[in-house]
Amino acid sequence: MSKLSDKMNKRVAALTPAAILTFNQKISAIPDIVKLTLGEPDFNTPEHVKQAAINAIEDNESHYTNSRGTDGLRKAAAHFLNTKYGLNYDPATQVIMTEGATGAIYSALTAMINPGDTVIVPTPIFPLYVPILMLAGAKPIFVDTSDNGFVLSPEKLSAAIEANKDTVKAVIL
Repeated sequence: MSKLSDKMNKRVAALTPAAILTFNQKISAIPDIVKLTLGEPDFNTPEHVKQAAINAIEDNESHYTNSRGTDGLRKAAAHFLNTKYGLNYDPATQVIMTEGATGAIYSALTAMINPGDTVIVPTPIFPLYVPILMLAGAKPIFVDTSDNGFVLSPEKLSAAIEANKDTVKAVIL
């Protein structure tokens, strides 16, 4: 009888636990450590956010929403971007809500990457880019930025694109 893992997508089977998560688990036992690993805030959920969640439950807002996020949330996001940064986005066609940054990165990359594509990735990187690219069947092209103050220079970007011009689909910045 075959194992379930024998039937899984080979790209999923090749994944290993994210080093940052493993590292975070190990150091979490150290008393009084200041962790600069994950994007976890060091404060509790603000009261107005908790109350908004309670109100939504009491108003029976517990059903499936538009897959791009509720109209109100997308409008609020567009308004925030306009107010804070002067950016104008149409909430109906240019704003999508996700369950977090990793979900947004996964959705964006898997929507545009095909097996065999290459993606230019300046290093050092957010550690979840590589597994996401592997799941999409893409090959990361790493470009070391340590010799330039961790800034991707136009010359290095051009060289990476030229060396892979037939397969480059994206650049992660």
